[in-house]
Amino acid sequence: SIGDRGVSDWNEAEQLLAQAAGRMVAKEIEPVLAAHPPDRPLPKAAVLDCYRAIAELGYFGARQADTAGFRLWEVAGTAHADTYTVETGMQDLGTDPAVVGLVVTTGPMSGIFTCGSPLNSGPQHFVANAAMAALERWVRHGEAPRSAPRLEASGPPVVYALDANGVARGGIRTPQVDVPIASFTGVQSGSLICALFGATTPFDAAKLATLYPTHKACVSPYNKAINRAGRKGWGRRADARLMR
Repeated sequence: SIGDRGVSDWNEAEQLLAQAAGRMVAKEIEPVLAAHPPDRPLPKAAVLDCYRAIAELGYFGARQADTAGFRLWEVAGTAHADTYTVETGMQDLGTDPAVVGLVVTTGPMSGIFTCGSPLNSGPQHFVANAAMAALERWVRHGEAPRSAPRLEASGPPVVYALDANGVARGGIRTPQVDVPIASFTGVQSGSLICALFGATTPFDAAKLATLYPTHKACVSPYNKAINRAGRKGWGRRADARLMR
């Protein structure tokens, strides 16, 4: 490990990660610490700010290229957890199209936690289904999954490029983000648990009317997006039937 060797023995990737960590500390951590008395506990909001910076660097630094035995799939418009995790997924038997619907809730588990914005209601579970099926084919038959494009990001500090609808650019694209009725993100302020659940911002009637002036203007590209995701391996046929 890095800790067992001197700096002079680090390889290029390890040196770059250490430099990135130094920049992150200087830009994200030190200003937070300087804003509060050193002899008093940090407020929860400040601790959360530090945690976010460290967590983002941890993931960003762990990114690696696909190899003969490794695939990384990054899915646009998703979060660490979402409404499927704590609400719709508990009743999902794989046969009800209602599971595709947008879920707008700030507190799915009454009395346990409530967030300032609706939790992420993105399409991660559909891609997760496809990923598990792809992994099984890979193990059983040696058929490697397709390599996926990465989310467009820079940093640290990590900054994701966003499209016109506030969704991260790049990554695996799903019908819900390419033909959206809401903006999905993996970011939310507030408590740690709310930060993990990201956020959903439903579009108002005016924006929906601008994006989709007719029924066909929505349904046609949506169906094409379903077909495109299926061809690329990001979705399963059974889930495509539910989406339609």
